Amino acid sequence: GAGVLLGFILGSSQGSVQGVDPTERKEIDELRAEAKFRRDYDGHVFVQAKDGSWFEARLDAQIPGTLLLRDPDNFVYFINLNIQQIDLTD
Repeated sequence: GAGVLLGFILGSSQGSVQGVDPTERKEIDELRAEAKFRRDYDGHVFVQAKDGSWFEARLDAQIPGTLLLRDPDNFVYFINLNIQQIDLTD
């Protein structure tokens, strides 16, 4: 909704990422682009397919070890890595 749009606009503006200056942010974005990886400033993560299209990637909140991919046409695919996720926060 409007909050996501506002977050994207604010997150994409110069100097809005705390602790990261615009030069550092550009370097980070370039490294991600080389790896075919993109993280928007609203937190959404994307991976690039061989054909150049971008898929949104996120972990499934219900099934541990499952990666969800949403293509540009909003079809959702899943990859089950059968890996147990471990919470490393204290």
